[in-house]
Amino acid sequence: MNRVVLALGLVLAGACKDDKPPAQAVEKSDHPKESKPEAQAREAEKLAEKAAVEAAKDADEARAMVERIEAEVAALGREIQSAEEVALAPRTAAEAKAATATLTGLRAKQTELGTRLADAKATAARAARLKGVKIPKECLDNPLAKGCS
Repeated sequence: MNRVVLALGLVLAGACKDDKPPAQAVEKSDHPKESKPEAQAREAEKLAEKAAVEAAKDADEARAMVERIEAEVAALGREIQSAEEVALAPRTAAEAKAATATLTGLRAKQTELGTRLADAKATAARAARLKGVKIPKECLDNPLAKGCS
């Protein structure tokens, strides 16, 4: 009976131990994984790079929008100038009334385009700021190096 109790005790003691062989435990300690702060830093760097690429794309889109609106403003300015010429020298009263109505509509459109242009410029400026600046590693290591200012 003592032998049965002893055998049962040994079996129970073995079941409570780790099921992993000692070779695996040594293997883990020989190849330590990257520490948690390093992994977080690497992940943050990847996210920052992705954000910088996206910000550069947004900045280009915003700049293109500003250029498009500026072209619209210039074209509208030419339309207003021709409408003013017609309004200043009308041939008939009906033509004068139509020219005045056209001119009023064009000026309202010009005001709306001015607002859109101001918004687009503000968006482009914000996107340019978010794009950031890329500083070469040489300049980070030695700010007084040639080409670093």
